[in-house]
Amino acid sequence: MIGSDSSINKIWQHHYTNGDSWIFMGYTVWVEYLGMVNVPAGNFDLCYFVHLDSVSGWVFAPNVGIIKSIQDNNDLLVLRDYNVEVPGGLQANKNFNDMLKIFPNPTIDKITLELQWQQHVQKNIISIYNIQGQTILQQPLQQEKTDIDISELAKGVYILKLNSNDKTEVKKFIKE
Repeated sequence: MIGSDSSINKIWQHHYTNGDSWIFMGYTVWVEYLGMVNVPAGNFDLCYFVHLDSVSGWVFAPNVGIIKSIQDNNDLLVLRDYNVEVPGGLQANKNFNDMLKIFPNPTIDKITLELQWQQHVQKNIISIYNIQGQTILQQPLQQEKTDIDISELAKGVYILKLNSNDKTEVKKFIKE
């Protein structure tokens, strides 16, 4: 057992180990590794089920949080979509689709960026951030369609921000 009610924040932590347990609101909760979990918002790898009892609890995805809540073997909550805050207060919404297309999403080794408007391409700058807001990559976007190698990135949710003159677009993508 790794804590008590004083460690209530443990339930929101995203780095579990199979078999972890602690006291949460008077209950002993424990962690079971699940691996890949599919919900309408996407496929999430390295997921854990935090048991409240043998048939109830929460499924957590790293860097995302709760993607499913289960009570008596019935789904109470299933993640269908979500927004992510990035530096500067911008948001990435899975369904936002104006200036820039990113595909495939989710992806394994590369993303393709495709501009949806005519601009001076040499003035576009893309930045990729991890979920903690750290800049992973920053480079000019010099063509209307560009492939970016992300094979070295860890699995998880990333934010791509495009700055072009007076326009900014923010998108989310998932590396599987």
